[in-house]
Amino acid sequence: MQNPKPPNILVADDHAMMRDGIVLMIQAAWPDSRCEIADDFQSVMAKIDASNDAERFNAIVLDLRMPVCVGPTVCRKSLNVLLVCP
Repeated sequence: MQNPKPPNILVADDHAMMRDGIVLMIQAAWPDSRCEIADDFQSVMAKIDASNDAERFNAIVLDLRMPVCVGPTVCRKSLNVLLVCP
């Protein structure tokens, strides 16, 4: 039986402390996970565009109040995804 690939997760926040904390929590829960980080919305879009099918992100943890990404409407239109917000 083939082992499943570890999750590939993009963590995007303009505050380094938040990014680092989220990455630590993800790695504690899924030690084999691969986390990439982005500090602005343009970097998020660039990383998504640069990913291919083999390296596609399984999840994106996105700060909805980053500069340029002003709330769920802009993010949803830009990313063309369903956003799950509390």
